Amino acid sequence: KPLLEEKIPSLMGLSDFESAILRYQLALNKYFANSVSRDRFLVIEGEAKAEMDQTFNFVLNALEKPEELSVIQESYATILEFAPRLDKELSRQHVDADEVRSILLDLNVKIITIRTALDRVQKKLSNSSMDSAEEIMHDIAVASQFVHIYTVASLLIAIFLIYQFRAHLLSEQRLAFQAWHDPLTELPHRLAFEYRLKMLGDVPHVIILGVADRLEQIVAGFGHHLADQLILEITARIQEVAKLHDGEVFRLDGANLAVLYKFSNTDVAFDAALDAVRQINAEPIQLDGQEIHITLSLGASEYPAHGEDPIQLLKNADAALTAARELGGDTYVFYSHVLNERSAEKLALEAALGHALELNELELHYQPQLDIADSSLIGFEALVRWRRHGQLISPADFIPLAESSGLIIPIGSWIFDEA
Repeated sequence: KPLLEEKIPSLMGLSDFESAILRYQLALNKYFANSVSRDRFLVIEGEAKAEMDQTFNFVLNALEKPEELSVIQESYATILEFAPRLDKELSRQHVDADEVRSILLDLNVKIITIRTALDRVQKKLSNSSMDSAEEIMHDIAVASQFVHIYTVASLLIAIFLIYQFRAHLLSEQRLAFQAWHDPLTELPHRLAFEYRLKMLGDVPHVIILGVADRLEQIVAGFGHHLADQLILEITARIQEVAKLHDGEVFRLDGANLAVLYKFSNTDVAFDAALDAVRQINAEPIQLDGQEIHITLSLGASEYPAHGEDPIQLLKNADAALTAARELGGDTYVFYSHVLNERSAEKLALEAALGHALELNELELHYQPQLDIADSSLIGFEALVRWRRHGQLISPADFIPLAESSGLIIPIGSWIFDEA
């Protein structure tokens, strides 16, 4: 009776509590990897926390007070603090990537600690269960008239325990896969990519970041469902050609994909691999009766020339990708130090443009408009100019910045008022 009414339910309760903790960890990893929105994360995290609280209360109430209880209570209380910390950090305007990774690493350490303590408790319960089973078998020998009933009961218990162990193992494997992979494409995500780069050590390698051009227009025109199907098709094509050149494919966030090649960019093999990736847009994609022509913007950086750690290497590859997109897309840019200098200049110019109105640095130049028939004056065209430190900034430099940053709206209002 104690085996059926106490020990087996206790083992199930411990298993449920451990599974709830893993789902909680998965929710935080998905939020960091940008696989779910903040609103969806808060829902998932709340459900996981409620499940952890329920199963944790069972662990406290159903079990005898094991020596591991203090470790479990302390670690569980600490684990509950990680979701607010991660949400606070990711909600900042400028996310500190190192702090986020530190939070996730600390979470992983605490979860390992609590799971180790749970394993010890489960082992004690299992040993106690085996002792109880031996007592049952002894009683069966004494009361031979019930031998068949007890034999069937023991068999059912054994089958149940085997089933529980197998279900727990499969659940743990599934949660571990989800924690390191993107849910849409099932590719390894950004955390897995950074870990893979660290494991390469001093092996020369090149990373190529790629994104489909005009994806926003496709989403606006056909919806998110078709955009997801498009990402899956692009992923399949890139995986196919990358595999031919020993490349590994990852999904970082949104529509951004990364391909890792373990050779230098001066290697002939890299030229062939790059050409293969660029050729995936040769054939249009057919989705739901729609023919979609895609192009890719590609940016690359190389270890160790462009960074000796994954963060710097990714930053420089992203700078190259941004340059490719600014060139109009459908092109490839290999990183150079000039890109970071240009990026810094652009950010400084954008910051200065934000203060141009309050500092009265904008001015209007009027260009006459003539009637082509008789050359008579019919009006003037107002052209905005930016004079900074006595020098005129080219409209080709600041107008695109105004449009991309949203400053074009207050500048437009100022033009109407001034003209």
